[in-house]
Amino acid sequence: TALGGNSKRAEELLKKANELTKSSDILILHSLSELKYNLADKTENMLQKRKYLQETEDICKTLLSKKVYTAHPYHTIIKSKLAILKIYLDEQELAPIERISKEIEKYISIATQAFPEETFILEANANFNSLMNNVPKAKELLEEAFHQNNRSPYLASRLSSMYENEGFLDKAIDVLKQTLGAQPADKDLNYKMGVLLSKEENENLDDVLFYLRRSFTKGDNRHHAQFWYARALYLNNQIPEALSLFSELKNINIDPKIKYHPRGVIEKECTGTIYRLSLNSGIIRRDIYGDDIFFFKRNEKGEPLGELKRNDMISYNLAFNYCGPIAVNIRIEQG
Repeated sequence: TALGGNSKRAEELLKKANELTKSSDILILHSLSELKYNLADKTENMLQKRKYLQETEDICKTLLSKKVYTAHPYHTIIKSKLAILKIYLDEQELAPIERISKEIEKYISIATQAFPEETFILEANANFNSLMNNVPKAKELLEEAFHQNNRSPYLASRLSSMYENEGFLDKAIDVLKQTLGAQPADKDLNYKMGVLLSKEENENLDDVLFYLRRSFTKGDNRHHAQFWYARALYLNNQIPEALSLFSELKNINIDPKIKYHPRGVIEKECTGTIYRLSLNSGIIRRDIYGDDIFFFKRNEKGEPLGELKRNDMISYNLAFNYCGPIAVNIRIEQG
């Protein structure tokens, strides 16, 4: 299929702009990488498709080398790698699948720490799972590759994700245990193990804390791992230690949407009393433990919670953001 004139003209203009700026303009580079990916997606010429996808990857690597704080280059390079993976799967070229799967897993792992809950990255990870799960031969290949080399963190991580996606949490955990036996210091695997263990019906917080503590080094930029560790500390009633780590996370320079978004919600209902109110927020004194929980006077949809007064008895769900514990789903107790 011939490529549209508009696309070719856009490619010419962006290449010229990139030359004039000596590959220093991030927006131009990102636009060029997306254009190359779209050109690859449109053409049916397989040689041309591979060429465009390689150019996409090269531009994204240039962007990533500039240490730009955006998820976009990760998203684009993962999309490009997935497109290459699909070509190999369609053509049943099995030899490169292990290598490309490892590369995709590496980029997803890095992006997940830097941009947790970023829609682009979650979508790319879901597409990876879907692609591998829908091609039985791909799953068989990964299982065989893991059987032959269970020391590979990226193989273990992807195979574990596939099992988790299929609902086999025990198998997902077992895969990680095997590789952690050989690679106990791998931070990504320790993080993944800690998160998986926290999803078990009878969560063992000591085990969760053991793995999450090995998923970061104090002062590094693996902030999402530090967040989940602080949350586990809090739930394990190691509250001073948790609040100390949350106070560090509160001051890091990241997207406010990531920093303040509540996550890790506890389903069990909590109760407490409104201790303090200000214009847009308040403090709940938690029953039993007596510590203070912050809350906003608007719900997740931005709607006001209604008339709240000091000493009102309320119920809520405990959640966490990078600043610490936060109450969500607040309900005034009647009577």
